[in-house]
Amino acid sequence: MEILLLHQKLSIFSKQDQLGSPEPLAAAVARAHGGAWLPQELLARRETLRRAQAHLSQQIERLTDAYLRAVLPLDEYERRRRDLEHRMQALADQEELLHNDATTPATPRRCSDLTGGLS
Repeated sequence: MEILLLHQKLSIFSKQDQLGSPEPLAAAVARAHGGAWLPQELLARRETLRRAQAHLSQQIERLTDAYLRAVLPLDEYERRRRDLEHRMQALADQEELLHNDATTPATPRRCSDLTGGLS
């Protein structure tokens, strides 16, 4: 009986040594929350969306600057700004879909999908 208890205690100490300190685990969790666990394709798509959003923001700033310098009439400014804002909203919608795709687990296939209708 004593040998069994000693073996269990040694096993517990061995497992603690294997686990190590909690800092690496905490760092991994932080990276996962930041999106570092995403597949490369999703990371690339997210970066492309962010670049496109930044580009549209710059266009809106330049458009506003042109209007303030009296280069564009108000109706033209409003029309162009509305168009750019619609494009910004479309990019935001795409980013939300991408986020949902990344955080939603894959749906398991049905057995009939796997067998390809052999029955």
